[in-house]
Amino acid sequence: MRGEGGEETAPPTRKSSPSPGCSISGFSSFEAGTPIETALGRWPIEEIAIGYFVAARDGFTGEVGWRPVRELFRRTAPSIAHATLDGPDGRRETRHVTSEHPFFVASKGWVEVRRLERGDRIIPERESDREAVLAVADVSLEERPTLVYNFEVAQDHNYLVGDEGAEAHSATIFDRRGIKGVIYPNDHAPPHMHIYGGGYSTRVGRNGKAISNDPSPTKAQQEAIDMFKKVIRKAIHDEMKRYQQ
Repeated sequence: MRGEGGEETAPPTRKSSPSPGCSISGFSSFEAGTPIETALGRWPIEEIAIGYFVAARDGFTGEVGWRPVRELFRRTAPSIAHATLDGPDGRRETRHVTSEHPFFVASKGWVEVRRLERGDRIIPERESDREAVLAVADVSLEERPTLVYNFEVAQDHNYLVGDEGAEAHSATIFDRRGIKGVIYPNDHAPPHMHIYGGGYSTRVGRNGKAISNDPSPTKAQQEAIDMFKKVIRKAIHDEMKRYQQ
């Protein structure tokens, strides 16, 4: 099998198809021990290596297939969020993620974990996977430095996470000196881009200014926003257009 750039990569070693999952997205990371669905079975995220095949969802067709890992990320987060979710079969699991980690919620779009409310329904990006719906039972934030992990997947830029197979997704539009601009598919209104790194995370609109009650960008963040203002405007416009189709 050949990877995204034509290089030879190891194929999956099991014949079963990946299970469908519900959508999670963004520049977020997971605590050690988080299970990832790979072609070799469930592996803890800290043991994932470049070249492993993991389950990923095609953002347009909704189909799930195997994609190779092409880059690994590790950092220390200042806090960790604990999201307790109830599965359709009555099983309960707790996700340990960074506070900016977003979940795709029914009638709301992408919502950061710290803004989740009890009873929110986390659903597949393609709503045909009704059996994958998860209900939010509880969310708490713990202020402690925590080593967290993430990785990038070729082609589909997402991967399935957790016992119920939820989906983590990369949607980075720009990355300048550790400051990233991220757009999430079907995000809640008003149209915006998330800014991470260089200070507290915030959201900006097409004009490059903070929206709602979000904190104003730091000097470093504003420099990146100004540099990529045209890119931000176009990315938000394109996502709005894609969502309306």
